Formats: sequence, C-alpha cells, structure tokens
Amino acid sequence: MNIQNIKYILILILTISFGCQNEPKMDGNYYVCETGYYEIYIRNDSIRAASDTNGDDLTEWQKMDIENDTLYFIQFGQLIDSVKGKMKYVGNDKMEFNYIIGSGKYSFVGVSTLNRIDDKLNFKSIKEFWVEFKKRQNLADCESIPKKNAG
Repeated sequence: MNIQNIKYILILILTISFGCQNEPKMDGNYYVCETGYYEIYIRNDSIRAASDTNGDDLTEWQKMDIENDTLYFIQFGQLIDSVKGKMKYVGNDKMEFNYIIGSGKYSFVGVSTLNRIDDKLNFKSIKEFWVEFKKRQNLADCESIPKKNAG
C-alpha cells in the first residue's frame, strides 16, 4: 500500500467519523439580514428567535430535531407550519442555511447567511435584552423594513 492510498483512506475515515454526526454542533447566537434584522439562538436541541418587525418579538424556546446536517422545527407563529433545512459552516463565523418552508404548493425555498453573534445574551431581563438587541442591530448595518407611507 503506497502513501497516496493511505492518505485517501485516512481522509475517508475522518469524513465518516466527523462528517455526519448526530450531535448538534450549531449552538450559538446568530443574526441574519433579510427583510430586516433577525436573531436566532440555538442551545442543545432548542431554538429561539427575535425580531423587531412587529414591535419587539422574542419567541419562547422551542424544541428542534437535528439529524446529521439537517435541522427540523415548527416555524414560529406563522401560517406555514414547518421548516426543514441544512446548515453548513462557510467560514468567518458564518453558516449558510438552505431551507424549505411548508410543503406542497405552499412551499418556499431560500438561502440565508447566519452570522455569529459573540455577545453573551441576557434573556432574564427582557428590557436589557431589547436594549442590547438594538445595539447589535445597528452594528450589523442591516437595512430596516421599509415603513409604509400613511396616505
């Protein structure tokens, strides 16, 4: 067996060992700039989100399932009842989330880039949480949702 073959076997073993683990490795806090600024928090097998699109909206912790590199959870309080997606680390503390919302003719496919938030967040004081949320939102330099003109 030559060195080239050993190298390929080692790469194959490492890929099998670490590539498709069932343990969640996504724990952390992330923000995304889409049609506004959103934050997503992942802890073990739970997910939570915050946005200021309807005033200050912070969801409760919600259980999610992670199977290999696919994340499943029920969408937060929307008409569509489920989200299925794959998360992939793309470097520079960013993850790409390829997702399908809903099913059948009401499904929607999209891609979002989740950026890591390094701050330790305080969920105990909601008032303090929203002050810090606004600071992070301003630093992220996302465009806000356009306000409707009255008239």
